[in-house]
Amino acid sequence: MHRDVSTASVADDRTPDMEVCWVSLSERIRFQRWPTSVAECLFKEVSIADLQIRTALEKLSKTITSQPGKAKAKHSPATAILKTGMKCRVTGPADEQIETDMPAAMGGAASGPNPGWFFRASLASCCATVIAMRAACLGVNLTMLEVVVESDGDHRGILGLDDRISAGMSSLRTGVRIGANNANPEQLAELVRWAEKHSPVGCTVREAPTNTLDIRIM
Repeated sequence: MHRDVSTASVADDRTPDMEVCWVSLSERIRFQRWPTSVAECLFKEVSIADLQIRTALEKLSKTITSQPGKAKAKHSPATAILKTGMKCRVTGPADEQIETDMPAAMGGAASGPNPGWFFRASLASCCATVIAMRAACLGVNLTMLEVVVESDGDHRGILGLDDRISAGMSSLRTGVRIGANNANPEQLAELVRWAEKHSPVGCTVREAPTNTLDIRIM
């Protein structure tokens, strides 16, 4: 087993990188040439799904490179509605839906994960997604990928027992287990570090954008 431990700086790579799939020639050589057809995918034991991912990202990258104005995106909103007790239903405009609750010790019914768990799930799945995207672009055939996000906090913050203590998570740890049949440990570690620096959720956590508050009394 090869282990690579690294800590990203807040200032890491803040310049948007639109060329997600426009990898350099040297990268193509180091990570092998990617397949260009379904038949070649089958021959090389590379999944058709990876070819579809690379094709879609390459097309999007070319479009944004030629038309930079299309790079800006307004993300769909998430709307949380309190149902009963502390149970909330969160919905989106395309029928997205999740439900959250709090543990019994916090007065909830423990009918679902708490919001903090969904935050960690978002961070973990976003990192895994970008790793998969990068791997597909480089032609790296992943045999396994697992991302675990853990956090620490202090309950005195959310309970308001000490205003000097934040209700936020005081530390985050991301662990990645990854394997591939056509890349060495150093290449995989490089792939993971690249993905971690380009994960939208991860970048949002590190760069902490301003969150405006709009209150409407009904």
